[in-house]
Amino acid sequence: MEGIYLFRGVPRATMEVLGRSLIPKWFGNGEEIIGDGEFHECFYILRTGEVQAVSMGAAGEEEVQQWSEPGTIIGADVLEGKVLRQSNRVIRSCSDVTVVFWMSKLTFDNVAAEYKETILRNLEKGEQGTQEQEGCVCM
Repeated sequence: MEGIYLFRGVPRATMEVLGRSLIPKWFGNGEEIIGDGEFHECFYILRTGEVQAVSMGAAGEEEVQQWSEPGTIIGADVLEGKVLRQSNRVIRSCSDVTVVFWMSKLTFDNVAAEYKETILRNLEKGEQGTQEQEGCVCM
């Protein structure tokens, strides 16, 4: 987790607890991570594979975003307290195997309470494109 921009400035002991709190989940090509119209109260950290967000419109599907970098945070808005309904938008795997780690907002708030402001500042900076890629992005 040390290479994930979101957790810069968080002590190693807290990162270890956060890492143990993440739950791995595997998806195959085309499987939905967040379905159309679903509410979500968790965020995801991409470990391997590719994920895309597609908009469901009158003309069919249109890709609006794609993620492939290990350590990318998907659904970071949840950390800011925004429980959103994914209207007309689907988040799904677009590789044979996609592995993400997920954590609920409640777990995050309990585990990272002391460093929540630091994490939210990192999120606000939006440094997602400048992650360090050393080592495992998980625990």
